[in-house]
Amino acid sequence: MARIVTTGSYLPKNIIKNDFFDKPINPEELAVIEKYMTGMSQRRHADKSETGLYMAIKAAEQAVERSAYQVNDIHMIIGNITPNQHLLPEDLNIVAAELGCENTTVLPINTACSSFLTSL
Repeated sequence: MARIVTTGSYLPKNIIKNDFFDKPINPEELAVIEKYMTGMSQRRHADKSETGLYMAIKAAEQAVERSAYQVNDIHMIIGNITPNQHLLPEDLNIVAAELGCENTTVLPINTACSSFLTSL
């Protein structure tokens, strides 16, 4: 039986607060904008070293660390790297190679959520 046993994620280190983009008239306005207009109080900005591929590898390493499995136990990697550094081969193949996975299938999700549902 197939199942998702773990996930991983990576956030760029550089945090940008909302006040970087616009200076409201008073601090109370900023609180209203953050809470009701955008729903977020900060964003992440990747520097030149934090490519999509780099972040995917870090997320995959985290997923393996969180699980009770070793890299050779992985049968499939499902993911999306945007933007890809390479059109062909798919960057997820590079993630599998960087992890040291052998005989692992990758399933890139590059076309919205319908691909994810299809893969499940």
